[in-house]
Amino acid sequence: MLEALPHKAVSRCSWREIGEQYGPWATVASTWRRWGERGVWAEGMALLASMPGTPIPPEEVALPPIRVEGRLDPRLLVSTREPSDEGLRWGVR
Repeated sequence: MLEALPHKAVSRCSWREIGEQYGPWATVASTWRRWGERGVWAEGMALLASMPGTPIPPEEVALPPIRVEGRLDPRLLVSTREPSDEGLRWGVR
């Protein structure tokens, strides 16, 4: 359980995708829920927060790929006006 819950948090997988090495997903999910209701998880996190930590090596942190898309109107970046006393405000004519 102590390995399954951090794995789920880092991987962001669903309960059903948690992996067989941690046991039945329903057991892991119900234990997490029960520990949350009883305050076990919060108490454990509070105890860990006061202890010296070890940084997680980057290769163990699985971040999802990110893709940023969008369009920018180039007229918002260039102005022929002199800046006012209020300063330059982007996109305001």
